[in-house]
Amino acid sequence: MNNKNKSIRTRTVIIHIGNPKTGSTSIQETLFHPKNRELLEKNGYLYPKSLYSNHSLQIVSAFCSNPSHFKGNIILGRTKKDIDVFNDETINHLKYELSQKQYENLIISGETISSLKSSEIKRFKHFLLEQVEKKHSRSIPVQFKIIMYIRHPCNFVGSRTQQLIRGGNTLKKAFNGVSEQTEFYNKNKLENFLEVFSRESIFVYQFEEAIQHKYSIAGHFLSQLGFSEEELREFKFIHANQRISMKATEIISYINEKKPLIRDNKLNKGRTSGDTAPLFELKGSKFDLTENQKRELFSKALPDMLWLKENFDIDFTQYKESEGTAHQPPVIYTKDDCQFFRQVFKKLSPSLRTYVISFFEEQLKPSRFDQIHQNTFVSRLKKADNKRKKKENKKKKYTILSLIIDYGLIILSGLFDKAYYFSNYPDIKAAGKNPIIHYIRHGALELRNPSEEFNTGYYLNLYKDVLTSGMNPLVHYFRFGRREGRTPKKVVFFND
Repeated sequence: MNNKNKSIRTRTVIIHIGNPKTGSTSIQETLFHPKNRELLEKNGYLYPKSLYSNHSLQIVSAFCSNPSHFKGNIILGRTKKDIDVFNDETINHLKYELSQKQYENLIISGETISSLKSSEIKRFKHFLLEQVEKKHSRSIPVQFKIIMYIRHPCNFVGSRTQQLIRGGNTLKKAFNGVSEQTEFYNKNKLENFLEVFSRESIFVYQFEEAIQHKYSIAGHFLSQLGFSEEELREFKFIHANQRISMKATEIISYINEKKPLIRDNKLNKGRTSGDTAPLFELKGSKFDLTENQKRELFSKALPDMLWLKENFDIDFTQYKESEGTAHQPPVIYTKDDCQFFRQVFKKLSPSLRTYVISFFEEQLKPSRFDQIHQNTFVSRLKKADNKRKKKENKKKKYTILSLIIDYGLIILSGLFDKAYYFSNYPDIKAAGKNPIIHYIRHGALELRNPSEEFNTGYYLNLYKDVLTSGMNPLVHYFRFGRREGRTPKKVVFFND
């Protein structure tokens, strides 16, 4: 591919819309990799640097009708004002990058974009069209290419179910929610895009076939843009977001049942986004559905499969018996698993450790253990938990002395705006709490921002060493981060 020597007659906007659990993360991480972005730009393709690698959160938040109800904003604990600022930053940063960069083709990728309604898609299309036409001559037409990958419904539901459990759902709620949508899951999504784009602009591929590409799903995606196998050899391909084990699935589901991640459309107190992530590494057979569940899903999804066959020539209508059993056999826990939890307790909050212990002590029968007795398993976990509690008590961050010190440092930083805090978090004002003390004791853990100049969640997400240190992020920035050149909020630089 060498676009430099071609007479450009059209500009193309490629929008990759998922689906979820079809290798989207692998595609996005591959496109976002610095080396790969350079290769793309040499060939006239721009994958925006001003957005996250996965564009879902920013694009859906900016263009959906009710961003306050968008789960991506809820789990980050954003207020309406936070969301407005976030959306304005997204739009302005993207506008600026598109006006400064040289490109012939623009790539947008976000699996949740497929959830937008037709009216929201129209707004998004109009925005992109306006930006591309501003950059280039209106005499050069802009064409759109919509790319979607689709999995066999039985495979999709199993993979999507465990993804939702990772995201805060229980097993029962996740499975029922996904399976209830299967009757017209793809039809409903694609019809929204068919209202906005021509049928010739929409390309739908079978995931199971696409991953057979030499460079897997990301290689297949790039090949659909016209990259040859020789050119693909220059790319660094990234494989991400692997399925978690059945063991991790049932434990995380139990935690989510006892302490939901979201309650009353808000992030639940005591939970944080990604707090169960350390459990993803628990080894064991991967989560899957039983053969009976798959047969039931196949029957439910038949109308959707027939629609796909008629409209996009994708045929999932032949049921293939898998190696699964009629009923899911109970997983067995061993002494190696016990050792895993004793180590992972270092990364879990005290409340999550309590639920893990409760799961093994109250939910399981002795027959679910091998090489180690249930009582011994639980006893070792309790011992590890007590050991952590002693260490945590010794390092208790907010004794009176440390509270006074942090309070003084935050005032000296000049980065705490009481009016901003009260305006964005009216619950603190209504409770008559001191905003700085609240931020020190609770606000930082809840990812609340002390001012417009410091983004707590951004800082902790970017600098994992601060997160693991337990130090208040604003205090860390004032004491160390500034002179180390760390950024207190998202700043975007564009280099041609």
